[in-house]
This record gives sequence, C-alpha cells and structure tokens, in this order.
Amino acid sequence: MKISRALMEVRAFSHKEMFILAAVSGGRGSRAMLTALSELLGDRVVIMALTVDEGIPGVSDKRIEAAKRDCENLGIEHHVVSLKKVLGFTIGEVGELYLRGKLKLKPCTVCGVLRRYILNKMAKTMGADLLSTGHTLDDEAQEFLMKFIKGNIKDMTRSFSLGGAYELLVPRLRPLKYCSEEEIYAYLKIKGKSLQEAFPCPFVAGSYRDRVRQLLRRRIEEGNDVRNAIIKVAEGIARGLEAREIGRLKRCPECGEPTSRNLCRTCELKDIIKRVMNAHRKT
Repeated sequence: MKISRALMEVRAFSHKEMFILAAVSGGRGSRAMLTALSELLGDRVVIMALTVDEGIPGVSDKRIEAAKRDCENLGIEHHVVSLKKVLGFTIGEVGELYLRGKLKLKPCTVCGVLRRYILNKMAKTMGADLLSTGHTLDDEAQEFLMKFIKGNIKDMTRSFSLGGAYELLVPRLRPLKYCSEEEIYAYLKIKGKSLQEAFPCPFVAGSYRDRVRQLLRRRIEEGNDVRNAIIKVAEGIARGLEAREIGRLKRCPECGEPTSRNLCRTCELKDIIKRVMNAHRKT
C-alpha cells in the first residue's frame, strides 16, 4: 500500500514507452525498489538500472557486483558509470586527501553532491522519463533534518515536492519513501530476496548524515518514532515553497547542468578538488 501510494503520487505511467532509470547501489533499499518496480510496473514501462562507481577501494567493486546480481535476478538491464571518467577523480582520492589534512571537504559531502549530479546527467543522456531511487522513510527523514538544521530552504523544495516540476531535472520517483527500514527488511524477506545491506563506506562514520541518523535512531528506541511526522512537515513546506517559486533552477554557465547558484556546486567542488590534487602532486 505504501509503495503504491508513492507511485500514484507521480501519475506518469500512462504510456507504454515510459522509461524509468533506477539508481542502484546493491543494498536493501535499491533491491526493494527494483523488486517493486518490476512487479508493479514491469509490464507497463521500460526499466533500466544505473550504478555510480565512486572509486572507493574495497567497497565500490562489491557494490557494483551486488547491484549486477540484483538486476540479473530480475532481468533488468544494468549500466555502470565511473565518477573518475566523468569528473576526473574518485571519492577514494578525495577521502585520502581529507584524511591527510590536505582537503577540508568531507568525502560524504562531496559524494552526495557528485552522485546526484551524475545520476541526473546520465538520466538525461539516456533519455529517461523518471529517475527512481531507493530512498526509504529513514533516508527522507534524515534528509529533511539535515537541510532544516542547515537552513537549506531551497533544496527542501526539490527534495520533497510531490510534483517534481523542475524542467531542468529529470523527475524523481521514490517508491519507498513511506517505508521504514524495518518494513523494507520484512518486504525483502517475504519476497525471498537477499537481505544483504550495501557494503559500508569507510568515510561515513562521524559524518553529518551519520550523526543525524543516530539522533533519529535514539528517538525511535526511546519509543518516539517521528519519521512519518517529519515527512508530513517536509512535504507541506515543499508545497508552500513551490507555490512561491522558491528554489527555481537555471543552467550552470560552466557545465550546463541545473543549479540555483551562479555556479553549480559540482563545478565548485571539482575546481577545489583538482586544485588541491594538482598542488599535492607538486609537493
């Protein structure tokens, strides 16, 4: 019911040629998302999957293999795009510079921005009508709190809008956004799917998202599950901001991708990271 509710909000499955590109990581969320799309929409739309190779030693290869197995089990075509080939460096290299004190940017912050950039760019390049992600209720609640605490109002509109009315972005589909991690686990168990979680990133411990995740988890353990309430607030704020046209996008003058800034965040990060990498090579 919760997955169907999320799908019905999009109301975009009216023609058989519709193409959904699913972003997959090999974890439980993306596995459940692929399973749901295949079962509920597989005979009505074209579904392909895409994994971003972040270049994290000992992690990315395992994630790609897991995602490949999930796609093979469901008969879904799987593609891999390398962050190194698109932007010229890996998250592994960013993490190494950070750990050595050469770069102040945290790897998780960089990874999130660059992954979103690549997914939207590839979805447009491949001609996708919708970009589907495996974000769960937990992920959505964390995302809202992270943006709210930082006062990042513009991004709230794009992240939680039910309409997805941003012409420079491929519209998002989040089938699991009302499903908790506990419900995802139960869903996969009922469907007889692997319960293996995504291989953990070595840089995530102590990150901003990790701290917010632990905060929410403590509230749940104390018997105060605020996840659904947070999403209701988030979607209400997004509707209000969208009606006032706050957070509208324009094209980045450097790469042509959507941004609300004078220069998109990816181009800003890319310039900083390459400058530090070049300086590091000279020393």
